[in-house]
Amino acid sequence: MRDEKLLYIGDSNLLQGLNSRTRHMAAYLERRFKHIDLVGFENFYSGSGPPAAPLWYKARKGISNLLCRRTRISVRGSTRQIVIRDLFAPPPLHLLVKDLWRYFILCQVITLPYDLAIFGHPENAWLAWLLKRSGRVKRLIYDDRDYVAGWTHSRFSKQLMENRERLCVRQADAVLSTNVLLARLRMQQGARQVLVVPNGVDLSLFARARQKVPHSPTLIYVGTLSPLWGIDLAIKAMPALLHSIPDIRLLIAGAGPAEADLRALSQALDVTESVSFLGRLEYQALPAVLAEADVGIATSLPGSEFRKYASPLKLIEYMAAGLPVIATRVGQTEITMQQADAGILIDHSIEEFAAAATRLLSDKRLYERYSQAAVTYAADFDWALLLNKAYQYVLSILESDQLPRAAVASSESPGGSSPPKPKGGQ
Repeated sequence: MRDEKLLYIGDSNLLQGLNSRTRHMAAYLERRFKHIDLVGFENFYSGSGPPAAPLWYKARKGISNLLCRRTRISVRGSTRQIVIRDLFAPPPLHLLVKDLWRYFILCQVITLPYDLAIFGHPENAWLAWLLKRSGRVKRLIYDDRDYVAGWTHSRFSKQLMENRERLCVRQADAVLSTNVLLARLRMQQGARQVLVVPNGVDLSLFARARQKVPHSPTLIYVGTLSPLWGIDLAIKAMPALLHSIPDIRLLIAGAGPAEADLRALSQALDVTESVSFLGRLEYQALPAVLAEADVGIATSLPGSEFRKYASPLKLIEYMAAGLPVIATRVGQTEITMQQADAGILIDHSIEEFAAAATRLLSDKRLYERYSQAAVTYAADFDWALLLNKAYQYVLSILESDQLPRAAVASSESPGGSSPPKPKGGQ
């Protein structure tokens, strides 16, 4: 194990039982460094009562938490997990207030100095800047998971987040990005050097899903239920699919703001008996559900900048489970599908979705070809393999005296960093 002191600044995912890049990376680094502090955040009311409590109750409990329970620190061997309760502030000041508050509280509990800090999410932009500027950390790596500026529809909020993302990549000694499109954007914004380390999968876990259990023809979506993810496309295609495949079913595993609308849509189209909402599933439970499915769905809406740069975990999880995928031609998802050749790319069209699903479920030879291609492609995306590459990159930053500007380095696929040309028949 390494002797250097490491500070890992995560986010709320560090505290939740989710299959997140944050948790996988934190667990891996904990095994590699003798002295590591993991930092996560929770809101000022979190854990103090029901989410639907009155505002006055939340305010009273939140103030009490800030006065008496600002931090929670737990110790595992030489690893400390530090949880900071955030201070509430109204927009547009809330991000800056969070940065300053987190810095103020963190300075009271950390031991100095750190050889390296790894931080993710532009919410931590000024926190990271203050830590390095004050000499509390010697070097910074930005774990660039998403184009967060693309999430908001407000021009002011988008500009604010873009400025924070630029600060993140310019102040960092190096950047880890989840895909080539995102890495190129960060180089344009002034990053010194970028390594592409995509999101991965626990191959040994998801390989269990290849042992199929008897089921009728099944489409499956796994993930957040958000309008941007375009799950409504599959529901809208169900009437046509039921006409040609009477026993077809659609499984939707996840939760989110679009759930009520999606349920209402399935009722309006009279397909409720063929569409099942499974709710949010634990990571360990996903293979058992995927073993009852045949085709994975990743039909993001076109035109979303957030989705353009996103690297959906679901794509690799579907493939590791041996499922061909139906995906829309959107940004990084399209590039991944072209590289894998493990399914069918479509425009965001009900007719194209129905045709793709029918083709996959009726053409056994085509299905088997895509299924095998999916398994082959996913083999390069095991979390252990990817995080080992990230670890070697971290060591190079720790051990180098100077960090020259460099081109994007890619570990995303055996084919290198350049997106492949589209394949025929998709």
